[in-house]
Amino acid sequence: MISSVNATTSTTPQSSPGASYEISSETFMKLLTAQLQNQDPLEPMTNQEMLTQIAQLSTVAQMTELNQLLENQTTHDVTDVSGLIGRRIEWYDEEASEMASGLVTKVQLGPDGWNARVGDQAVSIDAIVSAQ
Repeated sequence: MISSVNATTSTTPQSSPGASYEISSETFMKLLTAQLQNQDPLEPMTNQEMLTQIAQLSTVAQMTELNQLLENQTTHDVTDVSGLIGRRIEWYDEEASEMASGLVTKVQLGPDGWNARVGDQAVSIDAIVSAQ
């Protein structure tokens, strides 16, 4: 008795080391909607599975925001920026349309990058003209 064996081969895309795949929240929502529309009505996605996917989306969004903050941080090194504390700076105040100056009491990283606090005002590090 002779039996035959059928062999099939499949190819899987090989990813290179360090390759990254990014997906936007809009694309994720489209995929989730398509998944819900095409799911097996006899075995629908559980609430737990849906919550897990939504939590993953939230995590990705937070990581993206953190990456953007870290990119801003690398523009001005922390040690350089912290050296402004206690120094008098001058900057062009766009609201008052004139030069302004004041003593830096602290520096902080905000959504738009590093800011020096002078009194109640947050001054962008990029707007500083001089420091003494």
